[in-house]
Amino acid sequence: MKKLGLMLIVMMVLILGCGKKQQDPRIKVQEGVASDTLGSNIVTKPVRHAFSALVGDRIEVTQAVTRRNNAGIMELQIKCRNKSYNTERFQYKVEWVDADGFVINSSAVVWLPKSVAGKSTETIIAAAPSDKAVDFRMNTRNQE
Repeated sequence: MKKLGLMLIVMMVLILGCGKKQQDPRIKVQEGVASDTLGSNIVTKPVRHAFSALVGDRIEVTQAVTRRNNAGIMELQIKCRNKSYNTERFQYKVEWVDADGFVINSSAVVWLPKSVAGKSTETIIAAAPSDKAVDFRMNTRNQE
């Protein structure tokens, strides 16, 4: 009976998770692409690893950095890590925003495919279409 109770508690932890890591609010990672992180405490860690081996964790954005190049164009570099054992395929789109908060229209703003091998990291690099960009937004979706 105690084992059944412990198994129920572990399953609830797996389903509900132990808090999500805060990520950059400018990047929207769709549920089918994002990684739902579980706590890494001593009780859940072995169960989490076994669960990840069965269903995979998916993509986690680990860093987003911007800079201005010599021409005054804003550049973006996003590092992401595939926490699962399988190759994950998704699409992303970067929109650039001016000082007034308006999206800068460009024919270069399209959905682009991305593939990240299992248990590896990848970098997404993008450049703004003009020097008027002051910020960005990135969206992802499942591969069509």
